[in-house]
Amino acid sequence: MKYNIVLTASFYKDAEEISHYITYRLGAPKAAERLVADAYQSIKSLANSPCSGRVFTLSDGTSTVYRRINIRNYALFYSVDERTNTVYIQRFIYGRRNLDQILT
Repeated sequence: MKYNIVLTASFYKDAEEISHYITYRLGAPKAAERLVADAYQSIKSLANSPCSGRVFTLSDGTSTVYRRINIRNYALFYSVDERTNTVYIQRFIYGRRNLDQILT
């Protein structure tokens, strides 16, 4: 069964900030394009395999559970709603940041 994909405002903001940083601060616009293209390819694959990402549970003990897919040095976080067959793409973050702090 195919799942619907919903891209959140937070995801769009993250992707734009990452693209801007790589393009202008690092001077690598082609690398930014490839990274964003890879992210969207991974997102598209979630329609058929929504549970393919590794489970990422916040260390604060909350019931919020994300799944994580690594894309180069970045992490794509999403949640799956089994009742509505929907995947919510939540965040796209540099993998070495304090992920617990950002996601809470």
